[in-house]
Amino acid sequence: MKKVILAMMASLLLTVPNAMAEEKASDIVFNPFEEIRKMQKEMDSIFERFHQKMMKEDMFSKFTFSFPSTPAMDLVDKGDDYVLQADIPGAEKNKIDVTVEDGELKIEAETSKDKKEESKGYLKKERFVSSYMRMITLPEDANAEKFESEYKNGVLKITIPKKKK
Repeated sequence: MKKVILAMMASLLLTVPNAMAEEKASDIVFNPFEEIRKMQKEMDSIFERFHQKMMKEDMFSKFTFSFPSTPAMDLVDKGDDYVLQADIPGAEKNKIDVTVEDGELKIEAETSKDKKEESKGYLKKERFVSSYMRMITLPEDANAEKFESEYKNGVLKITIPKKKK
């Protein structure tokens, strides 16, 4: 697995200089942030293609549920506060952990479901366990130590006040 990822990254690094060589030297205005954005976009594309190929392979399909899911999330500037909403369906409130460290907000949750079927003396019990994990870098003016959270109908809502100026 590591060899495949390293080979993909090497391929990316080899294509960046070729793309730049095609531009005229006199027309280049170097913007490091734009170059980083382009590299990030290409890396996202590489990993997406890798993921698609991996999911088509039978031997990898068994691992689909063993990795933490990334919950869908919105972060909105509401003036005096930031409001973050993350979809975490099926979790119990006491199984959700929200921590803040060095300006990074981390959400971790675990869900589990039990299913029982009884028919003609046969008892079948299945158990499904899933986990969620998401990290986000908060804006610099977020007062992350004073966040408040609420979990309702599968949606985690975190309100983070802004620092006073």
